[in-house]
Amino acid sequence: MAGQCQPMVLATTKMPQAIAVQTTTSGVGATLYWTDVDPTDTPQQDVYSCSLPDCSAPVPSGSMTGCNMSLGVAVDATGYYFTCWTNSWFFACSSPTSCASASPILTTTAMGGGVNNPSGILVDPGSTVPGIFLLAQTNGGGMHTGAIVYEALGTGTVPTSFQGGQNYPSGIAKVGAELFWTESAGNLVSSCSLSGSPPNCAGTYSQILPGGHKNPMPNPDQLAADATRIYFTANGTMPMTFTDGVVFAASHDGTTLAPLAMGQSYPRGIALDAKYVYWVDYVGATSTTGTVNRTPVGGGTVVTLASGLAAPVGITQDAAAIYWTNQGDGTISRLAK
Repeated sequence: MAGQCQPMVLATTKMPQAIAVQTTTSGVGATLYWTDVDPTDTPQQDVYSCSLPDCSAPVPSGSMTGCNMSLGVAVDATGYYFTCWTNSWFFACSSPTSCASASPILTTTAMGGGVNNPSGILVDPGSTVPGIFLLAQTNGGGMHTGAIVYEALGTGTVPTSFQGGQNYPSGIAKVGAELFWTESAGNLVSSCSLSGSPPNCAGTYSQILPGGHKNPMPNPDQLAADATRIYFTANGTMPMTFTDGVVFAASHDGTTLAPLAMGQSYPRGIALDAKYVYWVDYVGATSTTGTVNRTPVGGGTVVTLASGLAAPVGITQDAAAIYWTNQGDGTISRLAK
C-alpha cells in the first residue's frame, strides 16, 4: 500500500506473548513458535507452532501437564524451550509430539529457597558447555530474591543457580562469554563474564547500568545484543500509564548509553538484525493503538512499521520478515522486510 509492505495475520490463538523463529541455514524462518498466557484453557496449552512462511496450520506444541503463564520461549536448530512462570517449570522439546509427554525440568521443590517463576529463557547450543539460561524472578519474596540459573542441554537435571540477589530479572542476551540481563524492579542492567563448567560468573557480576549515567531507566524489560552493544526497552515510570518509555543502546561495559527512541508508550519486546533495532510499543492491555517500530542500530530516524495494533508484546525476526504477537486480539503477525 503506497509502496510499503503491510502486515499480514498468520494465526490467531487467545493471548499470545513471547515469540521465536527457528531458521534454516539461509537465515529464513522454518518454524515459528509462540507462547499463549490465556488462563482459561483446560489443560492449559501455552505454546503453539507453525511452518513458515504461510503458517497455515498452527499446532499446540506445549506439554499436556498444564504449563501456566509461559513468558519465555527460545529455539535452536534442534529444539525449542519455554518457561512456565506460575508452575516454576521449564521444558526442553524437540517436537510437539515429544513435548506432549515431556516432564517439566524445573520445579519449586527442586530449586528450593524460593527461586521460582522463570520468565526469560536463552538457549546457547554453541557454547563449550551447551545449555539453557533462565531468569528466575520469584514472587512473594520481595526485592533481591531472583536468580540466574543454568542447565546443560540434554541433562534434565536440577539447574544450577549461579547468580542470586536479582531484582526481578526480565530480559536476557549473550555475546561470546558475556551474559547480559535486565533487573526490572531495580531499574538496572547487569552482566557477567561466564567461565567454568557449569558456567558461572566467577565474581564478575556487575550492575553496568545506569552506572554514572543520568538517563532514567524506568523498568528495563527485554534485551538484545550484538558484538559491540546491547539494546533494551524500558517500559516507563509506574503506575502503568506509561508515556516516558525509552529504547536504549549501550556499550557492553555500560560506559556509553544513548536513547534510540523516547516518549514511548510501554515498549516491550525487542529484536535485532545487522541494520535495525525493532520493538513493539504495547501501550496497554485494552489498547488498539500499539505499534511496531524500527531505527538503525547506530541511531537515527524512528520509523513506525505497523500501527493500530491490539497490545503487541513479543517480537522476533529472520532474514525475510519480522513477526510479533498481539495480545489484545490474539493474532500473530508478519511483515516482510
